[in-house]
Amino acid sequence: MSRAAHPPAREQLPVHKINELCALILKCGYSAPTRALINPLLDLLAGGKFDLKQNFNIKDPNWILLILKLLPDLPDNLQLELWNILSVVLQRSLLNIHKCRQLKLIDNCLEHLTKTKSERVAGYIALVIEILAGYNLTIQELKAILFYLYKTEHSTDWAPHAILLVKVLSNLPGFIQPDVFFNFSGAPGAVSLMLMCACVRACVHVVCVCGMVHVPCSYECVNVYSSGVLGVLGWSCKGVCECGDKLHVLSLPPSQAITLPPLAKWPGQAGFTFSTWIRIEKTIEFQREYYKPVVYWFRTGKGMGYSAHLVGSTLVLETAGKGTKKTHTCAVEFAFQSHHWYMLTVAYVHNRLKNSEVMCYVDGILSSTGEVVLPTTDDVYDKCFLGTSPTGSQDTTFQGQMTAVYVFKEALGPDVVKTLHKLGSSYKSRFRFEAECDVALTTNEKKLLFDGSLADSVLFSYNAKAMEGQLLYETSPLENVAFFVHSPHASVLQGVEPVVTTPFQSVLHSLGGIQALFPLIAQLDLPQSLSHTVDYTLSAKLLSLLLNIARSSNSYLQHLVQMNALNLINHLLKKVSPLHLCSELVGCLFNFMSYLSDAPNGAQLLQQMIEQLLFDGSLWVGANAHVQNLLYGQLSTQFCSGPLGTTGLNLRDLVGVGQMLYILKENYSLTTSGEEEAERLVAVRPFLLKIIKKFVTQGKGMRPQEMESIVSYLSVVQEEKNMSDVLGFLLELLFESCDTVTKMFEHANGLKAAVKLIACFSEELTLNAIKLIGRVLHHSSQKHRLHLIQTMGLFAVVKEKLLSAGQPFSVPMFNTLYEILVNCPSKTIVAPHFIALDLAHDITFPDILAVMVELVTNLPPMASQKPADVDIWMRMQLLSYVTSLCTQNNSNCKALLQLREWQHWFLVLADHANASETDYQSLQDMLFRLFHVVLMYSFQEELEGFAVWVKTCAALHAYSVSKMAASGVTEPESSLEWSFTMPPLPEGDLPPSDQPYDPETPHHTSLPISEEEEHCPEGRGGATEWEELASHDSEHATFVFRDEEGGSGENLRVQRSTSSKGGGTQSDPTSGDQDEGGMQGGGSSEGVGGVEGVASSSTQASLKPWKIHTIQQLMSARSMAAARKMPRFRWSRFNLRLLEDLLQSLQMCVAKWNNGTMNRKTSVTLAEYVNDPHRTIKANITNFLALIVDNMIALNGGLKHLLTQSVLHRGGDPKQLPTIVEDSCSASLHRSIEGDLTKVQSLLQSCVELEEAIVLGGGGGGGGGAGTPMGGGGGGGGGPVLFGEDGG
Repeated sequence: MSRAAHPPAREQLPVHKINELCALILKCGYSAPTRALINPLLDLLAGGKFDLKQNFNIKDPNWILLILKLLPDLPDNLQLELWNILSVVLQRSLLNIHKCRQLKLIDNCLEHLTKTKSERVAGYIALVIEILAGYNLTIQELKAILFYLYKTEHSTDWAPHAILLVKVLSNLPGFIQPDVFFNFSGAPGAVSLMLMCACVRACVHVVCVCGMVHVPCSYECVNVYSSGVLGVLGWSCKGVCECGDKLHVLSLPPSQAITLPPLAKWPGQAGFTFSTWIRIEKTIEFQREYYKPVVYWFRTGKGMGYSAHLVGSTLVLETAGKGTKKTHTCAVEFAFQSHHWYMLTVAYVHNRLKNSEVMCYVDGILSSTGEVVLPTTDDVYDKCFLGTSPTGSQDTTFQGQMTAVYVFKEALGPDVVKTLHKLGSSYKSRFRFEAECDVALTTNEKKLLFDGSLADSVLFSYNAKAMEGQLLYETSPLENVAFFVHSPHASVLQGVEPVVTTPFQSVLHSLGGIQALFPLIAQLDLPQSLSHTVDYTLSAKLLSLLLNIARSSNSYLQHLVQMNALNLINHLLKKVSPLHLCSELVGCLFNFMSYLSDAPNGAQLLQQMIEQLLFDGSLWVGANAHVQNLLYGQLSTQFCSGPLGTTGLNLRDLVGVGQMLYILKENYSLTTSGEEEAERLVAVRPFLLKIIKKFVTQGKGMRPQEMESIVSYLSVVQEEKNMSDVLGFLLELLFESCDTVTKMFEHANGLKAAVKLIACFSEELTLNAIKLIGRVLHHSSQKHRLHLIQTMGLFAVVKEKLLSAGQPFSVPMFNTLYEILVNCPSKTIVAPHFIALDLAHDITFPDILAVMVELVTNLPPMASQKPADVDIWMRMQLLSYVTSLCTQNNSNCKALLQLREWQHWFLVLADHANASETDYQSLQDMLFRLFHVVLMYSFQEELEGFAVWVKTCAALHAYSVSKMAASGVTEPESSLEWSFTMPPLPEGDLPPSDQPYDPETPHHTSLPISEEEEHCPEGRGGATEWEELASHDSEHATFVFRDEEGGSGENLRVQRSTSSKGGGTQSDPTSGDQDEGGMQGGGSSEGVGGVEGVASSSTQASLKPWKIHTIQQLMSARSMAAARKMPRFRWSRFNLRLLEDLLQSLQMCVAKWNNGTMNRKTSVTLAEYVNDPHRTIKANITNFLALIVDNMIALNGGLKHLLTQSVLHRGGDPKQLPTIVEDSCSASLHRSIEGDLTKVQSLLQSCVELEEAIVLGGGGGGGGGAGTPMGGGGGGGGGPVLFGEDGG
């Protein structure tokens, strides 16, 4: 169609002559070719002096084959340099790759790869293969690569440098390159005169100078007549066509461009958009000052219109109006680099009320904007070119590549441009159907592209695949006839050629798709041929290859889902060594997972990846600990916090707590593995629990079925090693979550599982299980706590489990039980020191004291300490803590009084058989300090607090009796029965007529006791009656005499009860008033037992004889026999010490009131204080003193005997009273009181003084005498009134 004045072309080297030339060179004495031979060959390759910076374009690619023939005979350093030069030449120019595509260089490279032993040379060979295969790959070439990698029947290792080829295949899907594009060679153009005939025949059209469009009838017609006028200088030359038509001189189009047909008009009111992908080939021409290659040129014959050209790396947009002064330029603020593909979109926006704009987008992103004036003209746009200007000069010829070109009749918005970029550089369709693109798009993006509006706005489009010869068909969806003068098709001139390549994905699809790569995974255990070692990172490269293919193509993504490829990959990985599960493999999986999370069509494959690959414990359990920690650590931190990207998938729903616990139980069991493997699994299990924690803490919190799964795990698993971390995790979860989680734990039978774990041999498990129970109690209501402790016997079961386990009673266990005592549980085990005492704590669960005392006294101590020292240490600490709590807070004393046998527990606690004298004395001091604190509280605050004194004395007596029985020590027979003689009654106080009574006959009332024992579970005592205190092995009886009238002696009631080992009471069925036989408890809510064998002589004196006789009739013979076995009550040194401490404290309180120390901040006097009806101290002290005096009278022979001795010795020396009393007692004081009688006298004197100060009001009407510590003074009426009214 045109002729150009080209220099004579250099003849190319024939391919069949290469072997002959190579043999000739080697025969000429170049057995070892050097650089002196290679440099001329490179010059021949470049068609001149070869230079990597200026002259590197390949003119004759056949010289490459000759160089490759000579390579095996070259030294390694020269081979390395040549392969490096070849890779650089191919990388710098797509034209060089295009020229080498017919040489089958990949086969040559594979042959050289097999022979070379140098890793560096092999690396450059693989790089050349990657460049060639990334540009275009045939089926035969891919087969050659795969057969090179496949294992043969006789091979025992990989092919040489196979890893490099795997890496090459892995990189091929990442090549971003269109499969069809125009290649602009950029060779210098030549002026050609084209003559056309006027007849309209089928051929390429051209435009005449006058604007007429002519289509030649044949190419010969043009060529013949054009050659005749080449030498004519003028433009008026005419000729005649063979058909007879008159020929005209046509315009001079450039020789290397795409000439577009003339357009009758150009879109103006709605603007227009130009869009294509370009790649710039920067050669030495770019260094010229005036080199401005044109990308597009849309103008009229008068120069009005639009154009874009490059100046260096900057794109300049020009808009030309009428006259040269109305040209507007806009430089795009983006640097276009060579050898890179860019999507260039230029949108011209027409505005009516302001200046029009031009917007330039690069890769879908707005890079620059500018104000322009859009030209308005009715002229024909007959100067429309792609890749050059109308002059066709060398300075305006574009050199590079260009894909399908679209021109739209409107200015596209940013969203549409961004979506167009997402289609990729290979898109060349009509925006009609979604299946036209192999890219995953969102619903909104599909609507922008394929709703029909974008297809209707296409003015014209051209792509290299719609080309036949030099005719380029227009491929827009609509025939825009109104815009074209004649035919819409364009012509491709010399120097522009279409290039059609085949990408790796298409070739692989022809060989069966991804399935063709699966055999490579099965041979991962083969060693490398050169190093003879197994490369454990090869699995990551193969998996990266598979996933990169799926990432680059939506069809492959769906193919993986349909064939369930990830399950097959899992199966193949399980068959090879677990060492192939490396950190690089984990990183590859996470990268692909992140991609699928945001991919529109990735939800289904992502679900399969999670279920079949990432959370398959049987696959990953064999990997080393670092890989597993990396896997589960990233899963817990990056992917377990919520939905995965835009897919909406949630690992909590896909995997769940149940599946994670199954993995822990089946795959990460510490008991089914060796010692080394167990250490590795121990390091991994915390990450699995971290994932579970992420699951249960997201969203609305834990679900009931998740808690049931955790509790079921603890209930089913029997190995303590496998339960420790899960139990600790559950404990941490309960402490960090709200009350709802604790309720879920209890509803899921969590307490049952916790009680089961208490009996474990591991102390950590035991303590954590106890902490679980403490946490449940902490969040339970008071009613539910009572149900668990009393009805269900929770603490009794805990004690039984702890005793059955036989673990040493250690400091951590002490601290854990103490936390439950004060209702302050913590999630950490406090060790090795005792927990810090907080005096602000309240004793919430005093029943746990029974468990602690039982454990201290029965469990062995820690093996690391001396048994005796540790035991005493524990006892002292417990006594110290309880005493401190009761001292600082009255509510703690009240809580202690609620217990049935608290005195007995602490008596046992303070009695250590192997303790030294010093330690034993310390224990006793701490015990009596506790008793003293509780007694003082009960006297001041409890309604019938004096009963605590009675019970404490009874507990001391019972414990001493039990110890004597256990040691085989018995008292004299005369002391085994405690009886008293009724004094003669005054006249008029006679029994009923039907019950005769002899006043001269002494009547003895024995205290009956039942020998039957009944077990009573531990719990709180009744709040409305006194019950006996617990005994150990001997039977005890309690008789409580209660005067319902408050001391008149009338309506005396008798209660008889027996104690058992469990501390319960049983009323005698023969008692007449069983329902009303107990003393009604007042302020104290404690179940109290009466003093054993203590009878009030003053009460006896007030009894009517017939009532005593009635009581005797109620006693059975069996009960009387049992009573005679009961040792009498004795005032031991412990009782006296307790009495002494109590009296001294009461005296000190009264003294402080007297000297004003107690009432500094208030004007209330002591009398007002004790007479306050809301206070109980006066009533308690009155009853307490009455009990003391009555007991002393009974021990000294009764009231009658004492009165007699008082009359006989009236006026004697008071100092002789002890001797007089001792000599005259019917029952020796030495048998009933341990200690000197001087202390007894002092205590009795203190009782008298206390009674004067509190009961009688003090100092009112008594005789003179020395002052007392209670504030009474000598002289009548001289003392202050402490309580009550004056006088006494």
